[in-house]
Amino acid sequence: KTFFDILNSDDSALFVGRLVEMHPICVVYMLFTMQESRNAVSSVLQEAVRYVANELSRLDRDALGRLLLVFSKAGVKNPGLFSLVGRECLRRCKLKEGEHSLSPKVLCDLFVAFAGAKIYDEELFEALMVRAVSLFDADV
Repeated sequence: KTFFDILNSDDSALFVGRLVEMHPICVVYMLFTMQESRNAVSSVLQEAVRYVANELSRLDRDALGRLLLVFSKAGVKNPGLFSLVGRECLRRCKLKEGEHSLSPKVLCDLFVAFAGAKIYDEELFEALMVRAVSLFDADV
């Protein structure tokens, strides 16, 4: 068996069984690695997001954007996750520049993820566009 087969196996629950022991950023990067290596399993993604969804405020800006990219690229439907992350992004659009504010890369990731999932949130998109314009004027 390959590494990801063992990691995602229902028998071992090696990854899912230890989610609560992991920092949510680590969980997101594990999901990202699974997706990029084409080893994402829908049930594993859904179980992992149950944990991460309660910890969104602990995610740094890169992990926030990557989380949605993983679901979008994997074709796994989870409109509730997109809604929760959208609300978190609206909150972060108001933050001063820092590790939790939204960077240009994260804005791009969010637009790509929402487009890939075919989810439209007018309020969120407007806030993200305003954030993008404000970054043009900032020295970041």
